[in-house]
Amino acid sequence: MRYRREVFALTVAGLLLPLVCSAAGPIDIGSRRELFVDRYLIDTFQDGARLMLHRPIPREVVLTHDEPWEGNICGYATIFRDDDTYRMVCRGAKTHPKTGIYSIRFTTRE
Repeated sequence: MRYRREVFALTVAGLLLPLVCSAAGPIDIGSRRELFVDRYLIDTFQDGARLMLHRPIPREVVLTHDEPWEGNICGYATIFRDDDTYRMVCRGAKTHPKTGIYSIRFTTRE
């Protein structure tokens, strides 16, 4: 019985959600650029336009993790702007080859 109520509620919500979202009107993005990864900002497609994810193309190396303090594992890089400086925070780890025990350290680059 409870399962039926949940399915009914989800069905009604799924039917009403597009009406509520479209009733708000267009979203003004001004002159800023937007990355269209879903249909949130797109109402209709014209002239054969569609959302399409392309396969990545290997290019030159952008970032290397070759400093001793970065360890033998490095990942989860986040780049952010701090006034006029762009900074990157990444997670580096050092794994012991025999025991598998590792230590993690976070570092910042400018």
